[in-house]
Amino acid sequence: MILWGSSYSSTLSLHIACENENVEADITFSPGSCFDEDLGILGQKLTSINVPIFVTSSKEEAPELANLVDSISTSIDFTHFVPMSDGNHGSRVLWKTDPNNEEYWEAILTFLNDLGS
Repeated sequence: MILWGSSYSSTLSLHIACENENVEADITFSPGSCFDEDLGILGQKLTSINVPIFVTSSKEEAPELANLVDSISTSIDFTHFVPMSDGNHGSRVLWKTDPNNEEYWEAILTFLNDLGS
């Protein structure tokens, strides 16, 4: 099972990925709680995550997201994709109407292909 979350649902998917042994990977776009001043519970939980993770956001959100995911172990397959473009909040960056969707799709497909390797 691969979890996929966007904004606040990505916060939930990360929590579940830390606790559920059936989760094989997590793809998360702009986790909602990473933009709170106190990273709190999620930041603490991420120290125990042990499945491959792909995280991304808009370019503006990337520094705050980096603070959140800094606690993820380097022993897992972890991708923090920072777009070259400004990007957008959440997985709507994948919509055809988003002019920068191709760079996000390429990064996600690379992550998924690497899971199959």
